[in-house]
Amino acid sequence: MVTENIFRTPTEVERAEMKLVGNKDLAYHFRKKNIAKEQEYTEKHEPYCFRCAKVDFEKAVSDTMREKQLNTNEDLEIDTDKFYKVDLEKYGDIKRFKLIRTQPVKEDKLMDGIRNSVLTGYSISYQCVERGCNICVFVPLDVYEERNKPAKDKTSK
Repeated sequence: MVTENIFRTPTEVERAEMKLVGNKDLAYHFRKKNIAKEQEYTEKHEPYCFRCAKVDFEKAVSDTMREKQLNTNEDLEIDTDKFYKVDLEKYGDIKRFKLIRTQPVKEDKLMDGIRNSVLTGYSISYQCVERGCNICVFVPLDVYEERNKPAKDKTSK
């Protein structure tokens, strides 16, 4: 028996039931924005709570969908623009985190044929006060010293 593939254009009813494969949905766009924001904070050597942003987004979407199911008014439109315009800056606010500990990071370097342990930076551990997410940020030595240098007193010369 020979198998033949017959291709035809789908009807309107069939097209309404189809799901496009590879189509970028709302979660894809949010994940892309969230990853970009996390990368921005990583480059600045500051904490960013990726998990809280993801959980809050998923909760907002599920609450909206639940409201859509419970509401019998068929004219209810879902405002997807509010999901695209979410403020991710609040997940990187330093007030959102509690400092757990600061540990020096040392690496072995070969100097004049001798292996020495050299301080390259600090690993700063934070905990998100919202959900308790643990976040560790590596801060290079020069950035750490700049952030923690004492302020010059204007009265002393």
